[in-house]
Amino acid sequence: MTDVGRDHVIVSWEPPDSDGNEPLLGYEVEKSAAVGGLTGGAAGTFVSAGYVDAGTLSFRVTRLHEGCDYVLRVSAENRVGLSQPAATERPVTVKLPFGQLFHRLTRSYQVLSGILPGAAAPAGRNRVGEAFG
Repeated sequence: MTDVGRDHVIVSWEPPDSDGNEPLLGYEVEKSAAVGGLTGGAAGTFVSAGYVDAGTLSFRVTRLHEGCDYVLRVSAENRVGLSQPAATERPVTVKLPFGQLFHRLTRSYQVLSGILPGAAAPAGRNRVGEAFG
């Protein structure tokens, strides 16, 4: 994985060691909800997340649910058909990267408190609305 967000994962891979003596046409990327948590690694039914051409070695898997675990897999395709899939070693938990949640909550608090970012605080109050002095 090169990036995990609250509703997506960017997965990348290397080309297969063998192309089966036929040029690669592309890669099928699939996703499945993980069954049994992070230690189980089992997957439910796989569905297509998308398809990319043979020159593309990464894909942004979208329409994921924050806090859920997913197993991702990629299959190479040539004229003969699809290869056996290569899957993630462990399920991936979709979530905000560390630190972003605090930033998002801080911005919301400023709006809810009625003090816009960059605005001067009312006389006798600091920026979070508490009396001082």
